[in-house]
Amino acid sequence: MLLIVSDMHFGKADRNAERAKEADLLALLDSLQDELEAVYLLGDVSDQYVEYRHLIPKGFVRFQGRLAQLTDSGIPVHYVVGNHDPWHIDHFEQELGVRVHRQPITVPFLDRNFVLGHGDEAGIDQMSAMLRRVVRHPIPFALFRTLLPADAAHRLARWTKNRFGSDSVEPQTIERLEHHARELLEGEADVVVQGHSHRPQCIEHGRGVYVNTGSWHVDRTYATVDKSSIVLRQWNGEVVSVYLFHVAENSRSGH
Repeated sequence: MLLIVSDMHFGKADRNAERAKEADLLALLDSLQDELEAVYLLGDVSDQYVEYRHLIPKGFVRFQGRLAQLTDSGIPVHYVVGNHDPWHIDHFEQELGVRVHRQPITVPFLDRNFVLGHGDEAGIDQMSAMLRRVVRHPIPFALFRTLLPADAAHRLARWTKNRFGSDSVEPQTIERLEHHARELLEGEADVVVQGHSHRPQCIEHGRGVYVNTGSWHVDRTYATVDKSSIVLRQWNGEVVSVYLFHVAENSRSGH
């Protein structure tokens, strides 16, 4: 079984809410531990993450410890960064054994091609795409870390997010993600999974399917994949099935 979850936004809420959010995620991992083959984190794990060479943001350490336990036991964990948390150096890879990806990835699973990404790159205009490349480039990131102490950097990141970000789901964002997924499904993808919009979705298209994992921070939603199905679920102390569909029998990944 694959577990796919996104948009935890650790650090966004007050202390009690953060602990509850983390505890629920650890309980989910406990409930699946005998079935897990791999874990995929599709971005915005942290609400703002700026890693320094010898400093990392505090918070969600129990979850980080669990990721290390998973990788130590041979279960791979992949982390596709999002728009809130692209500024990694090597902590997750060196200390936790997590593979960090800075672009969407294609994963073959049971003769099907899964395209997994955060979704912030989907259908954006040229100016936004250029800004995204600049913000994620190693040189501006290095200058940012060099010129600003860690506390100042995190205050600036939080101010920028609060000033220019939005907690509401924008219809055009959902539409861009759906359009991007359709384009991928008309190519070589059998399954496209994204986050970013905070809107859980399962949409069949042709012989493939688009799944949005929603937001763990908002709705505690996540997806699981086994040999017969991909299931979008909600967690509220028990695993509750919210959306269910079966992946198409005829795969294109062998073509």
